[in-house]
Amino acid sequence: MSDLQAHDLKAPVPTGLSEREEREWRYQRYIKEYLRVIAGLDENVARVLHYLDITDTADDTAVAYTSDHGFYLGEHGWFDKRFMYEPSLRIPLIVRCPGVVPAGSSRDELVINVDYAQTLLDLAGVEPHPRMQGRSLLPLLRGDGPEEWRQAMYYRYFEHLDVCHNVQANYGIRTRTHKLIHYPGHGSGQPGARDETRVPEWELFDLERDPDELHNRYDDLGVRRDRQGSHLAADRPADQVPGHARAPLVTNDNPTEQHACCAPRRGPATEQPAPVVPGACESDTPAGRWQELGGGSFLMGCDGGPYPATGRALSGR
Repeated sequence: MSDLQAHDLKAPVPTGLSEREEREWRYQRYIKEYLRVIAGLDENVARVLHYLDITDTADDTAVAYTSDHGFYLGEHGWFDKRFMYEPSLRIPLIVRCPGVVPAGSSRDELVINVDYAQTLLDLAGVEPHPRMQGRSLLPLLRGDGPEEWRQAMYYRYFEHLDVCHNVQANYGIRTRTHKLIHYPGHGSGQPGARDETRVPEWELFDLERDPDELHNRYDDLGVRRDRQGSHLAADRPADQVPGHARAPLVTNDNPTEQHACCAPRRGPATEQPAPVVPGACESDTPAGRWQELGGGSFLMGCDGGPYPATGRALSGR
């Protein structure tokens, strides 16, 4: 928090504080301002919905509430985003569209931000461009069950150790139950990345048994790659794997073939969870307002980035 300037803090730092006390004071200033912004968003969502009601346009209007990323409010000892842990990876997605979205419904399919444009075009009856990625969420919003839907998603952060955030480049895959993250230790020559190398690291989390991602299971599973056969050998002891090489479950030789998801972070998971600020889910406050106002609200996800979303039901008229 030491890089926060006077215009960020909006108050002078009290004198006589120890280093720890000043850090805590800075954090309180920062996080309370952040939560005030969320409260302001909540109030203005209510204003938009109220306007639709009084102009008799609510039944003909689709309204979506979402974000470009999640945010740490102290989880893992961090603030900001960029790491692939759930608080910054997941984002809220709430949709109200009377006659299309059943009130109070929710879904737990993996949804990513490139689905949004496809969905808007589908609602408008416009064919998407052939080069567009993503899938329309309209079948999910209507309550239908597509026979095939993505089972995993991919995420990548390129700006390795950039001057503003000092976060290592990372990429990974998230499925419904697990998450694999790799820190390659370099920025692949991308703009904004620092020309500095670090030791590569891998993380593997069991999201069902360890939803807070506090225990890295990569080494526990004995994950190794057979360099001669280029295939996984996770079920064999290390001494039976040619080369004894520690390697990925998914390589980066062809990123377009990797279905995954993730968000940035600065190193291995801490075993000690940091205090979590109440209301850490960005969609908590707006969701409460939408629940109060009712309508055909549809909520998919909470807690962070264009990325996986788990449904939370809202009540509605």
